Amino acid sequence: MNREYWDQQADDWEGQIFDSLSEDLRGVIRRAIQRAARRSDRVLDFGCGVGGYLSFLSREFREVHAIDWSARCVARARERTRRLGNVTVERNTPRVLRRLEGAFGCVVAANVVIHPNAGVRRRLWLAIRRTARRGATSLFVVPSLESAQYCERVRRRLGLARVAGANDVRAAAGIVPIEGVPTKHYAADELRSVLAAAGFRLTVLTPVRYAWSSEGLAQLAGTRRRLPWDWLAEARAV
Repeated sequence: MNREYWDQQADDWEGQIFDSLSEDLRGVIRRAIQRAARRSDRVLDFGCGVGGYLSFLSREFREVHAIDWSARCVARARERTRRLGNVTVERNTPRVLRRLEGAFGCVVAANVVIHPNAGVRRRLWLAIRRTARRGATSLFVVPSLESAQYCERVRRRLGLARVAGANDVRAAAGIVPIEGVPTKHYAADELRSVLAAAGFRLTVLTPVRYAWSSEGLAQLAGTRRRLPWDWLAEARAV
């Protein structure tokens, strides 16, 4: 999950990376963004990828700023938003981060703080916090550890192959592979303490439900089983 990895994903982003905004079955993310837009007219998309959130953000906020580490992702996001006059996309560099400190009343970070290394994650959380004004609304979409564990139980009951590595010792720290890539998943209780350590106060924690096909279990569509989910954490910068 370094810069080279995301550069490689940029050219086939739609085929490789899950789109949480469009796959959110109940519109939870969109409604949270709309609520945040009532409190601020300036938003930062931290780790924007190829810009999947930017068109929607541009309709809800007067000014949209987006940053990403990957030059290829930034190029694609700029092309995607070139007709949107209120969107600016930049490479995430130390100089840019210093310039953006405390500049935003809303920050969105969707599946950004998911690196398997705890030190890298802590630096990311703190970097995000530095861009937010005190009291700013911050929205985080992160993989749910409870959902990953639930889906493994469903696979076991159905006699299906499990996700390789999902039950190894690293899973105890919330590191579960997605398409073979070790990815940090968060338990609900963990999120509150992680956010507090980074300078945020969790205000709302909501599941973002996805179709069973997102877990390779399309055969369960239409059943009454609880759907898999990510967490959407709404927090205030303190």
